[in-house]
Amino acid sequence: MIDNMIVSICNGGIRKSGQDGRISSLDENSNLADLCNDIWPSAVSFIYASHPWAFKKVRVQADLQTLQNDPIATQGQNIYGYPSNALRILGFYKDRECHHRANDARVSSDKNGNKVILSNQIPLFVECLTAETKNDNLSPWLREVLELKIAIEVARAKGKDIRVLSQEFQAVLDSAQENNATEAESTIIKNDDYINVRG
Repeated sequence: MIDNMIVSICNGGIRKSGQDGRISSLDENSNLADLCNDIWPSAVSFIYASHPWAFKKVRVQADLQTLQNDPIATQGQNIYGYPSNALRILGFYKDRECHHRANDARVSSDKNGNKVILSNQIPLFVECLTAETKNDNLSPWLREVLELKIAIEVARAKGKDIRVLSQEFQAVLDSAQENNATEAESTIIKNDDYINVRG
């Protein structure tokens, strides 16, 4: 997502929070810009991870790291890398089109505490919500959800009552999730498409 869209969404949230100010850049030297910089990453992660949004779904072939017959394999299963930009795994599949589930696949941790995927399946495909996207345009309903989430956090930081904003946020979020059902299905991407994309 491009910076001027983030600034625009933050300004919408600031306005909805009841604050008079606005920001012209996330890098400007102001309390509101500092607040938006603090709020934005967690607000986006919260919204994007809260629902399987169609535009955030991707399908990717998991990166095989260790075969099951290798001595370091865990519990006799193949070890796959956890997609680095995944917010949440939606499912594991035997085929790229995600028609046949890989029922033995599961998320675990390696000896260093890093997330990995264990499965007997070769190859293994993962459907997940990605943290990053090449989309520079958001649907109006999702933009409204983000503005309201920013508004709640700005109002909370300024010591204001957030009950009305929270009710409005939940109503708009519910509507956005219903509208999401009519959006396109997930995008199939290659592993290298994860590299150097910016959310």
